[in-house]
Order: sequence, then structure tokens, then C-alpha cells
Amino acid sequence: MCVLGSNGNIFRTLVCMTCIMYTTLFFANMFSGEATQMMSVTGVHFDSMVTASHFGWNPGNVVISFIHKLFL
Repeated sequence: MCVLGSNGNIFRTLVCMTCIMYTTLFFANMFSGEATQMMSVTGVHFDSMVTASHFGWNPGNVVISFIHKLFL
């Protein structure tokens, strides 16, 4: 998507991908608490914090996490 948006320009593609990766890691870190709570409620057993299954580009989970962050 970044390559298409930058018309194949390698510099703009790298800048775009860097911004997207930063944003993804920032939100994954921010939502790790909510992801761990959601996974523990479903009965999945794990030893530490969880983000991969929660922040796997699932818009529903991200919206719910934003709402939870706003009200708590």
C-alpha cells in the first residue's frame, strides 16, 4: 500500500513504512493491557503480556480498546 501511495519512489516508500511500523508498535504497546485482559477472559492461558493476536489488524479490537482507554 505504501509503494502504491508513493508511486514506486523508494525514499517515500521507506518513510511511509517507517511511519506505519512506528504507529503499529506504538499502539501494540499501548493496548497490551487490554489485549491481555481480553485473552484471559476467553480462557487462553499464557505467561505474560499478549499483543499479537489482539493487534493483528482487527479493527473491532482496536476500536474497543480505544473506547476502553477513553473511559478508564
